Amino acid sequence: MQIMVAPGARRRGIGTALARAVVGHTTLSRAKDLNAPIPENLTWWAFGNLPPAQGFAASLGLRPVRGLLVMSMELPGEASHDARLPGALTLDTYRDDDLDRLVEVNHAAFEHHPEQGAMTAADARARMGQDWFDPAGLLVARDGSGRIAGFHWTKVETVGGTVRGEVYVLGVHPDWEHKGVGRALLDAGILHMQNHGAQAIDLYVEAGNPRVVHMYQSSGFQVISTDTAYARVPAGADQEQNR
Repeated sequence: MQIMVAPGARRRGIGTALARAVVGHTTLSRAKDLNAPIPENLTWWAFGNLPPAQGFAASLGLRPVRGLLVMSMELPGEASHDARLPGALTLDTYRDDDLDRLVEVNHAAFEHHPEQGAMTAADARARMGQDWFDPAGLLVARDGSGRIAGFHWTKVETVGGTVRGEVYVLGVHPDWEHKGVGRALLDAGILHMQNHGAQAIDLYVEAGNPRVVHMYQSSGFQVISTDTAYARVPAGADQEQNR
């Protein structure tokens, strides 16, 4: 759920009225119960999570339940990363017959991710149909049998006159976790984007995954902003979590 109020019209109750209207507690013209609780199944995103958004969420009885870090790295003119996969794996690019395995690895890697883990073959095909998609930029690590162990789906676009890359999706099958596969795929993707003219690279990562955040930070990425999801936490949830 997203609500936007023009800066000059803020602090007049418009955001609250919109919130209540959206969840069916009121109408824009006549408030019925401004104190009615927000349903627990609604998630509200604050992009940048600035103090006004924090205060607005608190006024509705909402609490942060998820954080998404926006990270970025400026690239030097010369190649700065070198990929070294474990000896049992080789670096390759995506082929048409990889689709089912790609979806399988993605689901296993993002099993608990509310959006990415739900990607289907149809979803993947739709993404591959976008103008920016380049099969050579979908890097895969293959085992001895040719099966995908992990992948780095890169994205390169020109934004405002600047060529920017994106770590679109980086996933490793759980069987290959903690073996340096993710790091090697990250480095390979950075090098690929750099060779295709990228001057900077952006990515989005769950704040609740410190191991992956550290990997990105150690590769030169810095947090530039945080998007936060808010929701109403059920009564007694804190006590239950602390048991």
